Amino acid sequence: MADQGANSTWNDEILGWRGRVGLIFPTTNLLLETALPRLAPSGVTFHSARLRISGGADAETLRRMAERAFDAARDLAEARVDLITYCCTASSFVEGQQHDLEMIERITAETGIPCITTMQSITFALDALAIRKPALVSPYVEQLEKLEIRYLEKAGFDVVASSAMGVCDLIALHDPIPGDIYRHARRTLIDEADGILISCNALRAHMIAGILERDSGRPVVTSLTATLWGILRALKVCEPIAGYGRLLAGFAPPLAGSA
Repeated sequence: MADQGANSTWNDEILGWRGRVGLIFPTTNLLLETALPRLAPSGVTFHSARLRISGGADAETLRRMAERAFDAARDLAEARVDLITYCCTASSFVEGQQHDLEMIERITAETGIPCITTMQSITFALDALAIRKPALVSPYVEQLEKLEIRYLEKAGFDVVASSAMGVCDLIALHDPIPGDIYRHARRTLIDEADGILISCNALRAHMIAGILERDSGRPVVTSLTATLWGILRALKVCEPIAGYGRLLAGFAPPLAGSA
């Protein structure tokens, strides 16, 4: 006969006994559902709503996709998640910080569930690590790179160096291997930069974040590490995660109000 205690623990974990997180992201993203459950502490579970996207990695395509976010949030609310996380970095910065905040407020108001976005978590993470002059690395085309710089500068950061890989195919955003991301970041980094931001939740930058920090002597924030950090802080789950940089390792303090 199976051990009922063991079964009870298994069921509690599947149900997210420390937190159930609703994720909203493009249909083309292959990384979030794979990486977040591997990195997250036991008891935090992830439940997805995908936004259909057709076209390339450009501003207009992302704007059209983002219009569906509110329906996706209402769908996730039916699963009684504890937090809704909008995980498309680029579609947040395309419209700017004010629009990002308005999306957060609207989703929270319509569902009654707290909401965060990857871009919001990035800005909080940069603040927490005292990064004011980041070097920015992304897989995007130049149009999107300029819009991300605009978002960050309006949020109070001085982007002192940037380098976009020029990937225009949404699936191909996943293609750069971690070693190539590392080398690209090292080439972009200049002495004036006090940290590194590697953008895009399709990019496997989290895998080299810790190594890049040690080798460069500068803190590193990636879209995925910032997203997970923002999720854990919002859930008040303060468990360090080693190997992916000081943000997740517990160097950075929790978000205001989450202590």
